[in-house]
Amino acid sequence: MPCFRGIDLSVVSTADCRAFPEFPHPDGSSARFGGLNADRKHKSSVFLSPRPQAEVCEGTKDDVQKVTPRISVYIPSAPDTCFYIQYRINQLPIGHKYLFFKVHINGRQIVAWGINLHKTTSGATNQALFQPSEHYQYNDDGVVIAEPGIESRCFLFVPNASGTAASVAEDGGLIEIQVFRAKTRRRRAPRLDKCLVSNGLLENPHLADYYDYHLADARDLPYSSFLFHYRSWDNLRQLQLAPPERPEFHWPDSPYNVEFREDFKKPDRSGSQKA
Repeated sequence: MPCFRGIDLSVVSTADCRAFPEFPHPDGSSARFGGLNADRKHKSSVFLSPRPQAEVCEGTKDDVQKVTPRISVYIPSAPDTCFYIQYRINQLPIGHKYLFFKVHINGRQIVAWGINLHKTTSGATNQALFQPSEHYQYNDDGVVIAEPGIESRCFLFVPNASGTAASVAEDGGLIEIQVFRAKTRRRRAPRLDKCLVSNGLLENPHLADYYDYHLADARDLPYSSFLFHYRSWDNLRQLQLAPPERPEFHWPDSPYNVEFREDFKKPDRSGSQKA
């Protein structure tokens, strides 16, 4: 997983809870690449994993700070594959109690969250929260009734529904995760966007806490940014980065993908919501 400024971030397949293999990206100039790491599950494949750059001398620190601190890697993608984002803080930023994360997928902000470093230094995010969509509205004798609650939607490499063109997962895209230091935070009421694949309504929406964060870093200059450029396995092979053997989650007929899709079928709207 990319490690930068004491923060480890990785994109993990929901199918088998294994991090997507990572390959060096030409823009990853803020990191140096260490030794080769073999994926134990695929013994014939060898992947590169970026590691933080060695400490710079005092004379160049000011120049480094003027550059947007970021690290870039390639990861494979596959249509209809769900994923989540895993993080671990190895080195706490001095003088700051909170970290605030923003996730953009192809330029669109998908989800944001923060953590109290005094309470947690590792975790994962596997969904974004929205207002319930029209799927959770039903007609009762001419009256449209919307179910109360908060709808959760998982992260998914969306397949092409029409079958006439390549999907985004096949064409490639960008997952950017920005990390900001924060001084304080203030609790607030939820502000949810209107509607990714639905996980259904949250069982306990009242347990979801929302905060406004007072950031210590400028919005356009995060403390660190992690860029995951996702491409199809064939594209990565053309770049001479990926071995011939694909990860198991990448096969279209993988039992992991089939099982996961079955778990998240839309609930029956003929009556009450079914789990």
